Amino acid sequence: MPPQPPRSLALGRRLSLLLLLTAAPLAASGQGLSNFGFFVSQGATATGGTIQANAAIGGTALLTNVTVGSSAPVGNTNLVVGGDLTANGGSVNGVTVVGGTVSASGGWSSTTLQPPGTPVPVNFASESLRLSNLSATLAALPTNGSISTANNTLSLSGTGSGVFVFNLSQSDIPGTLRINLPAGSTAIVNVSGSAGSLSFLGMSLSGGITEATVLYNFHNASTLQINSVGVLGSILAPGAAVQATTGVVLGQGLFGSYNAPSAFSFNQLPFTGALPVPEPGTWALLAAGGLGLSVLGRRRR
Repeated sequence: MPPQPPRSLALGRRLSLLLLLTAAPLAASGQGLSNFGFFVSQGATATGGTIQANAAIGGTALLTNVTVGSSAPVGNTNLVVGGDLTANGGSVNGVTVVGGTVSASGGWSSTTLQPPGTPVPVNFASESLRLSNLSATLAALPTNGSISTANNTLSLSGTGSGVFVFNLSQSDIPGTLRINLPAGSTAIVNVSGSAGSLSFLGMSLSGGITEATVLYNFHNASTLQINSVGVLGSILAPGAAVQATTGVVLGQGLFGSYNAPSAFSFNQLPFTGALPVPEPGTWALLAAGGLGLSVLGRRRR
């Protein structure tokens, strides 16, 4: 009986997936998330609050009494705005680059505001696409940690070390979220749902893990509410319109758009965990392997 092409091609796909799961190394710690502590691909409006790290806003920025880059090196570019900037009060500790016009009042100051026409050092469209792809890749990872709920507390745990993935839906998150993992571990918490929320939520970390290696991935959220909470870790929500009121993120915030009508802050705490995604060389290897298997199937046919 002659070989059947569909089975050959299916074998090729399975072997490619096997290569991906067994040969792909972890991305180095901290690589692949963002060089900015606060990144918004579209516009941002904020009143009060502090962004301790550097910030990049792709569209129009309306900042009222907001301090940017307070804990970042003064010589760095700590605020990049792709569109127009309207600033009333507040300050930027470091270099500011604005692609559009600048309207400043209320004593707003920047250590070094670059002159009009200075090239914007961020490709917002490219970075937004990269973060969206990263978010989707992380969301496709299987759960390998333990998930349990008791007494209105959702507990995420695991033994050993390495990267722990937890896949949840928004409705799974009750009033308290507890992560118990060993020191040196990375926690990736994938949360599904078009309307994400981190509001009125108690959070705690135990076992040795710290905020620097925890990432909450709202991979398909179009909106995200962050209200009255201290978020222990970084947030990746590249397609979400974020509404934030009263709270703080102990990590990075990477969003689609952002609106904070009252004081909300982001502490300078870069994500340093390991992201289990293939490096560019591994993707090339997989593509070449898949192509070779496909050609082999055609020759057999």
